[in-house]
Amino acid sequence: MPSQIRQPNGYQGLARSHSSRPAELSDAIEPAVLAHFGYRPGSGRGFFLRITQLENGSMNGRGMAYLNLVMKYSINPPRFSFLGCVAPAILYCIASQCAHAQDNASFERQAVALYPDLAQEGTALHGKFIELYNRDRQTGSPILNQADWPLVLAKQAATALAIEKSRQNAAPTPASVAQATPFSLKGLRTGVPITRRYGMTTDDYFKGSLGKKLFKYYDNARSIVDDEDRALFQRCNEAVNWKTQESMVIYCPESWNGTDKLGVFINIPQDDQPVEPLPGYSDVMDGLKMIYVSLSSAGDKQADMRRAALALDALATVRKQYPVDETRLFIGGINGGGTVAGMMMAIYPEFRGAICQLHPFRLGDPNFSPYLSAGDIQKIAARKQSVAFVARKGDPWHDGTEWIVTLWPGWGIAAKMIGTDGEPHTPPTADALKEALDWALDNSQPPGVNGSSDDLSN
Repeated sequence: MPSQIRQPNGYQGLARSHSSRPAELSDAIEPAVLAHFGYRPGSGRGFFLRITQLENGSMNGRGMAYLNLVMKYSINPPRFSFLGCVAPAILYCIASQCAHAQDNASFERQAVALYPDLAQEGTALHGKFIELYNRDRQTGSPILNQADWPLVLAKQAATALAIEKSRQNAAPTPASVAQATPFSLKGLRTGVPITRRYGMTTDDYFKGSLGKKLFKYYDNARSIVDDEDRALFQRCNEAVNWKTQESMVIYCPESWNGTDKLGVFINIPQDDQPVEPLPGYSDVMDGLKMIYVSLSSAGDKQADMRRAALALDALATVRKQYPVDETRLFIGGINGGGTVAGMMMAIYPEFRGAICQLHPFRLGDPNFSPYLSAGDIQKIAARKQSVAFVARKGDPWHDGTEWIVTLWPGWGIAAKMIGTDGEPHTPPTADALKEALDWALDNSQPPGVNGSSDDLSN
């Protein structure tokens, strides 16, 4: 049989297919076949009787593998000749019902080819893979329902080990970074690499009941942002485990003393270029003692969850570089970025509010949040977050935003529209942004005041 990874109470698979012979099952398929037909040691006759009660089929190259399995486990019928008569039916039906297991085996081979250490018991990668598999099995993670889960977990294991290694190598605490390089972290910085991850695994981005609903919705490659020319949709694990090195723009108040905690405002752009601070933005951030952040490669043509994941990873990177005031985290965005920001505020209770620019949306709208029930919206309202909508006068969305804002109090969430002069469909002026942030701070409560910060953690 092919070499395999075996771990007590853990995943048994990741066969090295290079040494497989055609008439043998991979170690991932074999348990699936046995389990499907209820085989247990000593139950050979009952197992045989079950698999012989199948419809006619046809013999194929995989057929002898299943026949070998029957013989390997001494599953002998009263009359062996009868097996020869029904073997085609057995083989055909088992083959069709085990197609998912074979898909797993294909992705196992890809995982081992990509990470050879997976096939070596005792390696760090092997151990982390088993750890993640056992965790997902115990928590009922939806990832295990996907055919490609072996490859997904392998990538997660490799990423988790890389993060652990980077932490061991030395990253200093935010305070010590600030004290060591107070001037280099102040002011406007462009092209700042996003180097940290919000979570170690895909599941860390989809915690709690609402997180699981979000995962289910977006893993079917859907979108709440309407753009005909958008990039290809991405499944959740692909969006979260992005492979390219992305960057962001950061503005830190010039008056920062290097030790005081700072609030954070993350602005998701409508294009793939970050929204650099407009004239006057720096004065707003200085006055509020907040860091301004905007992302690259997070425009309206990107998958919604990729934009959300990049925003969360940008927050994780900022947390590593600066001492952050966790009671003053705001998420915002322009056009479709504002819609994604609203979704993020609803799902991630650490955000105190959202500053949505140009694009209105309704929390109870099936086009915006089809996965949220009335009970979910009540949970969200209990956090006492706030939403400020900023719209340019003369913009096509201006009048619609005025109407949308009147609906939010009915859901128990504070909302306000802030109109501003200037060219339609452009980022808000500094005065409008200041008004929005001031109002959002005054009309919300810090996370956790109503026990709401952990309503998604279970």
